[in-house]
Amino acid sequence: MSVLASIALLIGSNVSSLPVQPVERVKWAVTRVTRAVRGDTQFVQIGAQIDPGWHVYSLTQQPDGPFPLRVTSGPASAGSNTPWTVAGTVKGPVPERQPTSPFGIPVEWYSGAPQFSVPLIANAAASGTSTAVLRVRYQACSDTLCLPPKTIELSTRLAAR
Repeated sequence: MSVLASIALLIGSNVSSLPVQPVERVKWAVTRVTRAVRGDTQFVQIGAQIDPGWHVYSLTQQPDGPFPLRVTSGPASAGSNTPWTVAGTVKGPVPERQPTSPFGIPVEWYSGAPQFSVPLIANAAASGTSTAVLRVRYQACSDTLCLPPKTIELSTRLAAR
């Protein structure tokens, strides 16, 4: 056996034993926090970086089709109170729209780098500075493949009034 064949065999056997990590097609981040001019609402801006050729379904996607984008609030740790609550409608860009689809309904999606504004209000549990946790549930698809729906958590520190 040649040296090259031995190296190829060795590399091949090591690669097959490595666990396969799924490729993340969408990366999420908190991009900015602003406080309302009046009242206690704070707006957390979150952004997605979606790989070329991929998309996530919109906040306004109709039921009985693909999984729509959802943003909710949650506790910072299991068993703790939720100091911040989504207080109104999450705003996003106008989605791209396709009037017909394999689902039998129109579909709406975002691609590229969409930004979303999430209104949050402090609960009684919030005092001083506390962690706001956002749960983002989405489904990423290409023209030929849809990944299973996924929920990720984003967090940021906010100061209650």
